[in-house]
Amino acid sequence: PAEADDISLAIRHRTEVARDEAQEAIRKIDAGVYGACELCAAPISFDRLEAMPTTRHCRACAT
Repeated sequence: PAEADDISLAIRHRTEVARDEAQEAIRKIDAGVYGACELCAAPISFDRLEAMPTTRHCRACAT
């Protein structure tokens, strides 16, 4: 049914987004810039990175 197709498509999309975010985090680790906010360059707190390892922004810039 169409509803099952919609759910499958949504799951696939979310999986692809998660994969892309993980690859970007790995690229940052390799480049030595993982944990720095992309907007202000401030360090992202350990607690935030632990909760959201692929976050790109510090708390201040995320709000």
